[in-house]
Amino acid sequence: MCSFGAAGKGHAKLICNDAAIHLTMAIADNVLVDIKSVADVQALEIPPGEDKLRLVYTEDEDQVILRKCTKADSVINAPVLKSVFLAIYQNGLKNASYSCGTLIHTI
Repeated sequence: MCSFGAAGKGHAKLICNDAAIHLTMAIADNVLVDIKSVADVQALEIPPGEDKLRLVYTEDEDQVILRKCTKADSVINAPVLKSVFLAIYQNGLKNASYSCGTLIHTI
């Protein structure tokens, strides 16, 4: 069973809420069973005696999470190159004045 939280929540300089990022991508990609919007998530209730609620993904094996973008076609269902992803990720951290390294171990 998976449980999401904020990666690096103990770090003094950067908090990355990876749960929010993953949930946003899952809703945008329509890959959660019976969840089509943030309102659907907000309407969910954790059963009494439980401390979390399991979200179920659809069985779409062809869906790529990190997809390639092109100027002509916007987003296409092909994986983004690792080198492109790393360049975007590292650039984003540098632009945010984060200078403690650019590891992606939380992704």
